[in-house]
Amino acid sequence: MPNRTIQMALIDSVNTIVEFNYEKLEELKQQFIPPNGASNAEAEAACEMSGRLMRHELLIEQSAYIKKAVENSKKGLDDAIRDMGNDPEGVPGTTVELYSDKNFKFCKKQNATGTTMSNTEFQNQLSRLGVSQETIKDAIRNATKEKRGNIYYEITTTGE
Repeated sequence: MPNRTIQMALIDSVNTIVEFNYEKLEELKQQFIPPNGASNAEAEAACEMSGRLMRHELLIEQSAYIKKAVENSKKGLDDAIRDMGNDPEGVPGTTVELYSDKNFKFCKKQNATGTTMSNTEFQNQLSRLGVSQETIKDAIRNATKEKRGNIYYEITTTGE
C-alpha cells in the first residue's frame, strides 16, 4: 500500500469528523431558542455562545472516546508484538524498533527513568540526620513556590 494512500485515508478520516461536527452543530443551532425579551444583538450573542458551548461539549465527548481508543490501541499493539514472540517493553532513554514492513515502522520510545521524592520522607530523613524541625520548616517555606492550578471547563446541559 503506497504511503500516499495511507496519508489520504488519515486525512479523509479527520475530515469526516470535521464535517460531522459541522453538520451536527448546524442541526443543533437550528433548535436554539433565544431568551425571552432579548434584543437582536443579545439573541445573536446568546446563539453564538450556545454554539460554542455545544462545540466544546461535542469535542470533549469525542476526545474522551478517542483517548480510550488510543489506549486500547496501544495495548493491542503490545499484544500483537508479544504474539510475534517479541518483547513490547521499551528501554529507558532509547527508541526501540519493534516492527517494520513495507508500509509501517513501529518504534517505542521511552524517556529516561526519573526519580521522585516524597516531601514527608525527605523531612523524616533530615530529622534523622539531626536537622532541627525549625530549620526544616524554614527551608520548606523558602523553597515553596506557588503553582497555578489547572483550569477545567465544565459545561452541563440545563435544558428540558
